[in-house]
Amino acid sequence: MCDWLYLKTMRYWQSWLIKSTLAIVVLAGLSGCGPSSKNVEKAMPMLEREAIQFERPSVGNGQPVRLSDYTGQVVLVKFFATWCGSCSAMNPEIQAFYDQYQSKGVQIIAASIDKDPAVVKAYSEQHAIGYPIVMADTELLEQYGAVNAVPTVYILNRDHTVVSRFRGYRSRQALADLVDEHI
Repeated sequence: MCDWLYLKTMRYWQSWLIKSTLAIVVLAGLSGCGPSSKNVEKAMPMLEREAIQFERPSVGNGQPVRLSDYTGQVVLVKFFATWCGSCSAMNPEIQAFYDQYQSKGVQIIAASIDKDPAVVKAYSEQHAIGYPIVMADTELLEQYGAVNAVPTVYILNRDHTVVSRFRGYRSRQALADLVDEHI
């Protein structure tokens, strides 16, 4: 009799633990993926400031990607990770947005917080990402300051002033609503 009660109690707690863990994973995926280690305490508001200029090699072809090359264009700087559920869920939306808005003078530069560029390159090919991707090193993360979860997207107007920043998943229409006034 005791063995039966013990097994029933253990099954209850295992079931509860699995359901709780699943709920936490789903909530983390919907809200953005975790804090990045060093820059949480250094987070500073970037809104209404000139964007930090940067140059990094493209993960796709090794060619330099410079923010300054997109002067006069609205630019979304997207920080992401290949292991982030929200980032992966947002890929089709942001790619469709890019396909629709690139001809209107909108550019996207993605910056991966992953460690291995080969993993990021394979990910970009698998997800058919058509905009440039660079690796986000510690310096870039510290320069942008408030990247404590992914995805984090900074929207820069045509003068490259940061006009908006958001974290977490956004649909194509939500992206359009944020960018339309700056085109």
